[in-house]
Amino acid sequence: TISGRSKDAWQNPDVPFRLSNAAVIGDAVYGLLDPEQWDSNFAFDVKTGKTLWTSEPRQGGNAALVKAGDIWFSLEDDGELVVARASRTSTPSTPCATPNSSPCRATASCSWLSQTPPSSNASRA
Repeated sequence: TISGRSKDAWQNPDVPFRLSNAAVIGDAVYGLLDPEQWDSNFAFDVKTGKTLWTSEPRQGGNAALVKAGDIWFSLEDDGELVVARASRTSTPSTPCATPNSSPCRATASCSWLSQTPPSSNASRA
């Protein structure tokens, strides 16, 4: 049996999310903020809970976030697929302009997220 009380390691009111999942990639958590708040993507440090970044408001706050290796995917309300390489320092809000743009959001017109394509042995979502 488990006895006693649990204790929060940390709290972060800046990144509320209730209707969407999050994904741990490396030492950061990536997800979608609560649609009643900002409808933005976010990343926070797994150990400290410190917010690393939040993106500009977007749609799809109720969408699921799926990861494959260091890449995450989510849908916007209009059906646009957002594909971004995980980054602790930059938001994926910039559309891909060239294969060297990283991190970025990929649309049907963008074929690579960075100079190096994902490893063929990346975990499958």
